[in-house]
Amino acid sequence: MSEQKLTPIEDRNQPPENAVADWSILEEGETTATSPAERLAALSAHNIADIRASYLELSVAKGQFSDAETAAVAVAQRTEAIAHEHRLTINMSADGIQRFMKIGRVETYWDHKRGLADESAKAISNKKDIHEHYDAVRLAVEQGMVQFAGTETSVEPVYTAIAGPHGRDAIAGAAPDYGNWWLEMDPSVEAAAVYSFADSHAAVTMPEEVDGEVTFAANSLLNKQDAMEAKAIVDLAAEYHRSKNLVTIGSMAFGVDPSVLMHVQGKGAGYVEGVLFEAATEDKVAAIRGRIDRLSQLAELGAVLTDPDAMTDKLRVDIYAALDPASQQWLAEHYPQQVKLMNDTKPSVTIDALEIAGLNVSADYNDIAKSLADHARQLQKRMNVRLMLPAAQTLINFKDDGQWSAYMRTLDANREKLDRKGQAVIVDQLIAVQQARIFFKEQAAA
Repeated sequence: MSEQKLTPIEDRNQPPENAVADWSILEEGETTATSPAERLAALSAHNIADIRASYLELSVAKGQFSDAETAAVAVAQRTEAIAHEHRLTINMSADGIQRFMKIGRVETYWDHKRGLADESAKAISNKKDIHEHYDAVRLAVEQGMVQFAGTETSVEPVYTAIAGPHGRDAIAGAAPDYGNWWLEMDPSVEAAAVYSFADSHAAVTMPEEVDGEVTFAANSLLNKQDAMEAKAIVDLAAEYHRSKNLVTIGSMAFGVDPSVLMHVQGKGAGYVEGVLFEAATEDKVAAIRGRIDRLSQLAELGAVLTDPDAMTDKLRVDIYAALDPASQQWLAEHYPQQVKLMNDTKPSVTIDALEIAGLNVSADYNDIAKSLADHARQLQKRMNVRLMLPAAQTLINFKDDGQWSAYMRTLDANREKLDRKGQAVIVDQLIAVQQARIFFKEQAAA
């Protein structure tokens, strides 16, 4: 694992003059708090009261609950459950996970901005909607929130979200729209985090003029205690949306009348954000998790597991996709503690590709990948000869589920033709090998 020097906030470009923070709520509260934690607690108490009142009113108005008292009980019960069992998570791509394992910390947006981060790992910056005011927005948010950080640090912040014990959170992290892999942070970082109801960038008011003020409002900031209640409200609002068959991605919904949505405090909160003003290094990460639902995701699993920098003691991956026999056996032999099969769905052909290749389960991943690629070429050639097909046909490692479906339709048609000649086994063996190659990905030559 290589090391990279962190660049503190004061070493960055200072916020442009049009990036400001609005502390009017705190000033109106007439608090005598002096420490960051005390100031945040005072602000948080004000904000959670507004968030709670907004939700109780909306939940009754939209028919989720019959009255505010019933809704308040539901919030209290859910808050208790989340406070008892939760974690901060950072969802990202498989590339992001490999980058984290390589350098031992989560990279920030500013790492990419400065060109310090690996260009191949852009997904770590998590699908940011970059626009002309983006840097000013981000700086306004971060300079505003750091004043409440519970740690004496100037390290650039890392953005997490609270994952509760129920539903999607428990099996995919708090923000799976950002990736099917996620880091689970150690509980020791939670108390010092600054929390936000919804994405903290949603608290920014954009200017009407090009050089107008980009204002960050503090009306969503919370401490850890109140963030648990905010998370309960986010989850209950999400349950309302599901009950109405409203498809939402984070805070966004498509193809519906906006008035139908439950926008608590005027925000479409998809999660509760936890901002860490400390480096998210390996020792601050309790687990590295993954969820494999599709073949295109299975293709990335081998790269993560066999990465030279793999933190196998922290890795835990649940596989829901149909897995071929060769991959199942090899994973059970080499990664029994890291990988768990979550269903018994069978692939289209259940022939063991390792037997076809003359290998056993103890073989090296890269040796298996190379051997399967060779056998795929041979079997493809044999099939083409028997069907008098053109010899030139590209063999690839499949990454796209639609591509795989189209390929399978072609092979099924070829099987029918060869079945009349009693030679359909060639196609079955080819399918078995190609299924295994989705996981056993041959590495490109250096």
